[in-house]
Amino acid sequence: MTFILEVMMHEALKSIDFGVQVCGEPVNNLIFADDIDLIAESDRQLQELTDKVNECSKLFGIMQRKQRSEKQTCMDKTGK
Repeated sequence: MTFILEVMMHEALKSIDFGVQVCGEPVNNLIFADDIDLIAESDRQLQELTDKVNECSKLFGIMQRKQRSEKQTCMDKTGK
């Protein structure tokens, strides 16, 4: 299942070039086992990531559990 998630995520996010900068590279997702965390700098970017992953997961026949989905927001020390 992990391989299928990797392929699905690659396909879903291949046209996305934003995310949180880590060592100069945009990071927009983390995968651990069958859990996917999407990472963005704005609500708009997070919604775009979510829409792309949702659309592609349907093509791969992967179901998402809405009851396990949640949004978390982190801010820097300035409140941004």
